[in-house]
Amino acid sequence: VTPPKHNSKSLICAYTTSEFVGRQGLQLAINGDGYRFANESTLLCPEGRDLFDPNSYAASRGTIYSQRMNASRPILYINKNNKISYNKSSGNIYNAISGDRTLVENGNPVAGLDNFTLEPRTAIGTNSNGRWMVMLVVDGRQPGYSEGCTLKELAEMLIKFGGVHDAINLDGGGSSTMVLEKNGEVEVLNSPIEGGIPGNERRVANHIGIEID
Repeated sequence: VTPPKHNSKSLICAYTTSEFVGRQGLQLAINGDGYRFANESTLLCPEGRDLFDPNSYAASRGTIYSQRMNASRPILYINKNNKISYNKSSGNIYNAISGDRTLVENGNPVAGLDNFTLEPRTAIGTNSNGRWMVMLVVDGRQPGYSEGCTLKELAEMLIKFGGVHDAINLDGGGSSTMVLEKNGEVEVLNSPIEGGIPGNERRVANHIGIEID
């Protein structure tokens, strides 16, 4: 998970998912939690980048830098041995990232998910024993290519195509991005829609990525 700009505060300098992959030497990443602009005049980011405050709980390599907004915000924990758990850490906290709602619980879509609003979406989940992680990004706001999906459709896709047992919804809209490192080059796998421009990446607060040893 993206490390904080300042360990004593829940603040992060904005970077695209592509930049995160390149800076951290990762092989795959998606965007993370939603965020707010930070009102902190004494801290500056390089290159005039915005300073963001993640919406809810986050930790990176043992450093907890953002607290949970409320009990309805799900948290995905990854301990130092890469064991995944939801809402309760397994051992010492190492990496953690939050979503705005749970999509899938015990192999079923959560009741009451919106089935009307089409938007770009990002989600992350795991199978029943936590061995397999599924990252899913759906493009949207691009008529003739993809208009997006509803939260209910997102949950159903996670179950049907990923065999997901538990999953949470991450930040969507113009933030939704999936990036792959391939032969030393960074490749955006989807079509982000920052500023209404297809293919344009948004600088966001945090991300979650995979490093392959």
